[in-house]
Amino acid sequence: PYLSIDSTALNGRWNGHLPSATALDGHNWMFPVAFGFFDGETTDNWTWFMSQLQKAIGCPPVLCISSDACKGLANAVKTVFPWAEHRECFLHLMKNFVKQFQGPAFGRMYPAARTCQPDYHDYLMNKICEASDKVAPWLRTNHSLKWSRSMFSEEIKCDAITNNVAEVW
Repeated sequence: PYLSIDSTALNGRWNGHLPSATALDGHNWMFPVAFGFFDGETTDNWTWFMSQLQKAIGCPPVLCISSDACKGLANAVKTVFPWAEHRECFLHLMKNFVKQFQGPAFGRMYPAARTCQPDYHDYLMNKICEASDKVAPWLRTNHSLKWSRSMFSEEIKCDAITNNVAEVW
């Protein structure tokens, strides 16, 4: 019950965006589920796409949606799939993180994202927050979705911390 959702900008003859929802099959291979076309990444457009996706897949009781930190998409997920576990792509998070924080202490973010142990995650995050008291408020404000395996629901047997499946498709 894992969907990676993103959009690709289209340039050239047809401008706009190509949103897609991609799953992983039993062999951990890409399985394209849905795609569409819209003119921009707005909340309305993402809500339309997510509504069409819901028509295709129904309302599975357990669902994970992995995406970047796009506000329009986050709002659409809350509207159309409010019960879903919404995960944020760790790669996108880190692209924003390194613009704000530099230094060896912040290298602990990768192990914090990869660990499945909540205690070890908390230990690493405490070390990171000791290096800068601005990290925790920044994460709460800008990256409040789940991004660490230790936070993921055990019902969803996918431990991917990025939405690269959608990026690749």
